[in-house]
Amino acid sequence: FAVDPKVTESRSFADKFDRMTDDKQTRREFLKSAKEILKHRSGQNGEDLYLYNQKSKTWYRSTSGSEAGTPEYTQTILDAVKKAKAGELVSFHNHPASMPPSDSDLNAALQNGYGVGYILCHNGTVFEYTAPKDYIRPTIYDLYIARYKGQGYNEYEAQVKTLEALADEYGFSFKEVK
Repeated sequence: FAVDPKVTESRSFADKFDRMTDDKQTRREFLKSAKEILKHRSGQNGEDLYLYNQKSKTWYRSTSGSEAGTPEYTQTILDAVKKAKAGELVSFHNHPASMPPSDSDLNAALQNGYGVGYILCHNGTVFEYTAPKDYIRPTIYDLYIARYKGQGYNEYEAQVKTLEALADEYGFSFKEVK
């Protein structure tokens, strides 16, 4: 789960944030926050969650999560979600195992009204995703994963194939930011 500092300090990593917004200052803040998250969680299996309200230009941070696979929804985060209008929040969180968005990530984007979400992988990969139009049942997601793994795909490949298969039906998008 270690993050190589050479990756986060590279020009290619910084370039990924140039594609997220036209506003130069916001791009700098996105990159700075991404580096903070990855530095804080390097070598750990926990997840940090940062929300950025595009209207108020305000950051909300949760860095205390200790449970693997999920960030902690602190009162600060819950208040930010409650106050924001749909589409105002941009979500950033890390994935220590460097996997693409999960069904939980997509469902959180739907439930919390995120305009867009970004997964910061510990290997330097960044994924962008939007909320589905409907809740994705974990059993459906898991069945797709099992089907692809049964066809010989590894976990990462099975997750990507599952996202590709469900994107049209559930009306969400995801991509690796390059």
